[in-house]
Amino acid sequence: MYWGDLDVPRGVLDMESVESFMCDFFTRQEVYRIFFKESLVGAVFCSPRGLVLDANTSICGMLGHFRHAVVGRPIGDFLQKGSRRHVIGPLRRLMGGKTRNERVDCRLVKACGSPMEARVFISKVEDRDGMIRGYLLQVIDITDSKERERAIKAMALKDPLTDLPNRAACFEEIELAIMESSAEDKGFALIFIDLDGFKEINDGLGHLMGDETLKEVAKRLKRCVRSSDLVSRIGGDEFVMIIKGLSCEESAFSVVAKVASQFDRPVEVKGMSIPIGASLGVAIFPRDGRDSITLMQRADEAMYLHKASKA
Repeated sequence: MYWGDLDVPRGVLDMESVESFMCDFFTRQEVYRIFFKESLVGAVFCSPRGLVLDANTSICGMLGHFRHAVVGRPIGDFLQKGSRRHVIGPLRRLMGGKTRNERVDCRLVKACGSPMEARVFISKVEDRDGMIRGYLLQVIDITDSKERERAIKAMALKDPLTDLPNRAACFEEIELAIMESSAEDKGFALIFIDLDGFKEINDGLGHLMGDETLKEVAKRLKRCVRSSDLVSRIGGDEFVMIIKGLSCEESAFSVVAKVASQFDRPVEVKGMSIPIGASLGVAIFPRDGRDSITLMQRADEAMYLHKASKA
């Protein structure tokens, strides 16, 4: 049925009559059932104080609850603890009259306790006098798309050869380490590692053997650190390690010595014994710099000094 097919006398209705007609039309039980109860989108109607007054079948299915377990409870009961702060801002804007609709991505908690990534559209419901009578929340489950998004991001931050974090991930981790160390009043070490004679391996034995050598070096470096530290390949034959939570600078150099010892023995690749060396440079936060660029430059400079000393 088209809007023009509605049986409304033309030219005889003033605006008040139109309002009355439309209110009567849209509050019919059948229309309510179709647009709320049977919507494929999860829908919740809350009181101005956030108490759930009604919930449709879709949202109950998403959360794994029966309707009677949802209605009558504060909407905050279904929000993961860390997500509650994301909802407060939009609600304040709605209550303050700054907006009529808000969108927020947050995590809801299912009946089984597992989280659900959700995109929630919040609309305020007002009466004719402009008083807020409640909020309509429309919920879409975006868990799958969020997981794909995280997977794509992980791929973008990973070196495909060694499976180590790449250059972009390394700089992200340095920034994070700076914030954490500043808050905890501790230091961290940045160790720059450049392989010696790697070009000769590539040129003399082929890139396949070079790749296998890089993979073995990556494994050895990972064995030198804790799970809270980072080993990354930032390009070619260059690696960077981030050693966190240093109470004193001496503890950083014990790690450096352990890393250096990994190059005392050759790499075994496809039955061949390949000698491999490395030049190392260290920068300490905050002594050698307070930003990622400066720290990387200092570690790089120290590495070249080490390499030059062996020439």
